Amino acid sequence: PKAKTLQVLDQKRTHRFRLMAQNPRVASSGGSIHVASAREYPLSTSFTAVITKLKPGSVHAPHWHPNANEWHYVAKGRTRVTLFASDKRLATAELAVGDCAYIPRGCGHSAQNIGAEDCEIVGVLDSGTYSEALLSDWIAKVPRHLLANNLGLPEKTFANLVQRRSSIIAAV
Repeated sequence: PKAKTLQVLDQKRTHRFRLMAQNPRVASSGGSIHVASAREYPLSTSFTAVITKLKPGSVHAPHWHPNANEWHYVAKGRTRVTLFASDKRLATAELAVGDCAYIPRGCGHSAQNIGAEDCEIVGVLDSGTYSEALLSDWIAKVPRHLLANNLGLPEKTFANLVQRRSSIIAAV
């Protein structure tokens, strides 16, 4: 019998995407974040895949996704996920391999590696557009008098805030 040849699909139509072969969206001494949104993977128009790798003690800094709900699955290691909602609710959960969490759209959250080994988190967002708002970016841009009034601290406390985009904070 004659061998069949496989048809190679155009990148915009293929069902296959080598996520971990791509450059990470974020890379630091504390870990990395790989993203497959419609921008990187054109077929992915209704969801985004995110792989977050954290070194022990490192944190995916407080952030939120203004346009998507997130499903968060721990594939390796142990994490502590903290959610902070706009209505002042706060929740913390420790997750191990096989555990997952749901994070509602716009709900602030962070993930910390609380284990002794690297951890890997598989995230899925229900939007083909990846958007992440960092709490540190927001604080750096807010007028200092608003921070002072809301936090009950002198305005000079916030005089030297510098905007540093740091999605992953390495353990010290």
